[in-house]
Amino acid sequence: MPLFDLDSIRKSIQQTADGIKKTVEDASGKLSESLKPENVNEAVKNLAQMGQNAFDSIKSKGEETWTSIVENGKRTNEAVSEALKTTERSEMMLSIQDALRVIYGLIAVDGVIAAEEKVKFREIGSELDPSFPSYAEELTAACDKVFSQPFADDEEYYDIIHDYLGEIFQKAALTKDGAIRGRLLLWDMLTIAYSDGEYAAVEKRLIRYVAKCMGIEYTIQLEMEQTFQTLTAIEREEEWLKHTNRPFTVIEARINELSDRKAAIMAGVRALLAD
Repeated sequence: MPLFDLDSIRKSIQQTADGIKKTVEDASGKLSESLKPENVNEAVKNLAQMGQNAFDSIKSKGEETWTSIVENGKRTNEAVSEALKTTERSEMMLSIQDALRVIYGLIAVDGVIAAEEKVKFREIGSELDPSFPSYAEELTAACDKVFSQPFADDEEYYDIIHDYLGEIFQKAALTKDGAIRGRLLLWDMLTIAYSDGEYAAVEKRLIRYVAKCMGIEYTIQLEMEQTFQTLTAIEREEEWLKHTNRPFTVIEARINELSDRKAAIMAGVRALLAD
């Protein structure tokens, strides 16, 4: 049985396929033009041309020493490196279908596809794309074909899924076209991982690989994982309270306290996903 239902979070921050895309496009529009990836590349080209022009001028006039030339080159290299770092810090975007393939890879990585995970996968798929039911079987069958390759042990099986996801990220990095932000994908993956009440080590390993590939900061990964751990603990206590013999007034007060705490956590999640 799923520990908690987090569908309301996506709805409250409008993180459907269209909502996510609009959020990202709006955010992109607010960025300084110099920080957009396409302009970073242009800036790199301009820096290189500036360096060449400076060198030609120095050589023709003979007014600069070789030391100055080296210093100018170092400054140019530093500027180029900083521009590239800005691009690297951007979170990757995935198409809806690629995001669903990644999520399905997580479901399969522990070797057992639980009923709760299948249900949550279909819920997430339908939220991200209303037409998902029409191609769900085809998508999962294609993934199953890859994951059913012969393997010697659990580690080799993990490598099969790891490499499959790696190809997805390589393609996304080249096309730079997508609608799903890394943070939302990470949240959905954690929802799947916790849906059966257990966060397996192999699931954590794959989720952290995905987060790294998509450019999500490690502190954000930890914050999301800790949030799920807290929500899991709250849900378990609430379930225990429902079956305890304590006085009703005591139970009611504690449940209200837990509800307030959960509401505060959810507000933090909304802010984190919408950031």
